[in-house]
Amino acid sequence: MTDDTTTQLATDDETPQVVDATFDLTQDGDDVDDSEVERPWLRPGKWYVVHSQSGYEKKG
Repeated sequence: MTDDTTTQLATDDETPQVVDATFDLTQDGDDVDDSEVERPWLRPGKWYVVHSQSGYEKKG
């Protein structure tokens, strides 16, 4: 089995293209106001964290 892909890429005479990957994260194109986003931690009520274990973790 030969590595044809590596050979082809190594002998390729094309000049690599330079890509400008810079962009501004502050302008994402979505004009959504932060006040419109529903925040679950601001809802009324209490929050609980439930940890559970099936019992199969320690079977051997």
